[in-house]
Amino acid sequence: MSVCDSLLKHEQFSRLIWLDALRVLACFGIIAIHIWAPVTYMLSCVPLFTWWAGNAVIVLIASWSIPMFVMISGALLLSSPNHEYVLRFFSRRTRLFWQTAFWTAFFVVLRLATESDYNARQAVVDIKYGIPFYHMWFLNMILGLYVCTPILCRFVRSVPPFWRITSMLLILFLSMVWPLVQRYYFPAYQQTLLTLFMPFIGYYLLGYELMNIKVERNMAPRFAILFMSTAVLLLFLSFLAARKTITILPVWWLQGAFSPMVLVMSVSLFQFFHAVGEELANNEQHSIAIKRFAIVVEKLTPLTLGIYIIHPLFIRLLTHIGLIDVYEWGGAGLAVNMLIVFLWSAVTIWAISRIPYIRILVSGGR
Repeated sequence: MSVCDSLLKHEQFSRLIWLDALRVLACFGIIAIHIWAPVTYMLSCVPLFTWWAGNAVIVLIASWSIPMFVMISGALLLSSPNHEYVLRFFSRRTRLFWQTAFWTAFFVVLRLATESDYNARQAVVDIKYGIPFYHMWFLNMILGLYVCTPILCRFVRSVPPFWRITSMLLILFLSMVWPLVQRYYFPAYQQTLLTLFMPFIGYYLLGYELMNIKVERNMAPRFAILFMSTAVLLLFLSFLAARKTITILPVWWLQGAFSPMVLVMSVSLFQFFHAVGEELANNEQHSIAIKRFAIVVEKLTPLTLGIYIIHPLFIRLLTHIGLIDVYEWGGAGLAVNMLIVFLWSAVTIWAISRIPYIRILVSGGR
């Protein structure tokens, strides 16, 4: 049996195509956010075409990335009965704790060494809020979800479906409303390291529910249409918000993880890949292109954690030397740099993953 054929066993291939592919795409989307996000607030400062291009990238590629990561984690972790056992679960995931601690220290030292206005007192404050560097909040948030996983595993198995889904929808609703309430009525409030995970519990549970829904293979086009139509609506609302035509719904909320449109897009994209995965898993004959795609995804998936961790270093370097500058290079330059950062990060993490002892700092799982 060839390498390609061995990858295409029913269970492995099904997961590889839609869950692992989604994880890789979400990782790419995070890089897109960190490169293109400033453009969404520059409607009057950049050409209109560049603004629309930047917002199209954010909406189509990036806005759903964080919810997708959380939903994938919920789909995989909450579906295993073994994860109800606390000691067994945590004994296999202490690595993420040490990785988070190391990279927190790394980025704090980096900022102390390179930013003249950054000091130890500010570092302590940033660690308290889980943001020693702008992207590190995600690792702290995932750690919080991991802590809750054994409890949530028992919850999804012991609570009747009606109350389980009702609880999930209530959490999602509160998570969507709270950012606006907090922004306008409690502007001084800020989540701490210990509470970052709480708004994402709804997405975590949602991943489990979607994983266990029977998806017909012919539903894929409908999910694609729902995704694209919601994206168009989100783009139009973002334009109105950027022009201050509507002020009650700011751009950061419309395109954020807890926007209703982003929720619909995340669910429809998840289910689109689910349906396509079912189609491929039930098809015994696959083209060479699909087999090669499966191999690429298999190689990239263990690198996604490391790519997420180190990609801001390359963004910072390219920005420092003037290559990430929308005024100088326009939207085409940002698009090229988005690809450069992803590939540069992937190659770097692949190289580090070959080094004994050090690879544990960036290694993830499938």
